[in-house]
Amino acid sequence: MTMPNERYNSIEYTRDFLDRILLGHFECSDEVQKEAQRCARHFPWPSHMKYVAGAVPEIFGSDAEANWLRDLEYFVHLVATDYVELSHEKIEWQRNDYRRRARELLGYD
Repeated sequence: MTMPNERYNSIEYTRDFLDRILLGHFECSDEVQKEAQRCARHFPWPSHMKYVAGAVPEIFGSDAEANWLRDLEYFVHLVATDYVELSHEKIEWQRNDYRRRARELLGYD
């Protein structure tokens, strides 16, 4: 029986495999390269999969993905309702902090 985390990992590994094909890590014909490119074009990014796993953990997820979705929702709420002070340094600090946290949540860092 396939567990939700195994299903999730399968999609992540497939994305990684397609990326490795496109980056030339394997000797492949042009036809295989083109097919990998077609498949990867609309393949879900890690951030998409984390969102789906958090939304339907019984199919794709675990507690970690559910926690990620909760953290992301809280972060979006925080940014949307944040009081921005008039100090230029404070605005720059907030923007940089928000960028850092967004990159962490989306898996870019």
